[in-house]
Amino acid sequence: FALHLSFPLELNYNFKTLRVDFIQRIYYSWGKGKTFKGILLIKDGKVRLKYTQPEEILVITDGRKILIKRKNFKIIEDFSQNLSPTLEFLLVFRKPLRKVFRIIGEFISDGVKKVLLKPRIDDELVEGITLKFYENELKEVEIFDRYGNKMVFELIRVKRDFSLRDELFKVR
Repeated sequence: FALHLSFPLELNYNFKTLRVDFIQRIYYSWGKGKTFKGILLIKDGKVRLKYTQPEEILVITDGRKILIKRKNFKIIEDFSQNLSPTLEFLLVFRKPLRKVFRIIGEFISDGVKKVLLKPRIDDELVEGITLKFYENELKEVEIFDRYGNKMVFELIRVKRDFSLRDELFKVR
């Protein structure tokens, strides 16, 4: 049984605004890991990612620049400077999924539809991504790097197409 390919390949186009409450788990190849919780907001290709636990971290992208802010730390960088194509897609949503990734596998296991993606361009940071769908809703994104580490985003609550203020996405 194969998934209908146009659905996962057009994921970034099926909403005007999006809010996702998430849990992010990082599994390091040497065994130790970390867990974060946060809120993801997306509007018009702009992203606001606010981590709430274990510490507050704010990441905002406006399509050109990225802001990363912690308690006593703030950095603003231009995207034209060495951003991996995969991270650019995940943080900016400027390109359709099919332009950044190719599907290398699709299957259903224990009622979960899985789509395996590989970057079309060699990416020094990201080796592959697995999208997991439960009842045709994206619920989990696994990102694998070249060093055996895995980052898992579990989408807890998803809200689409509601009003969001533009100032939430200002990089300053």
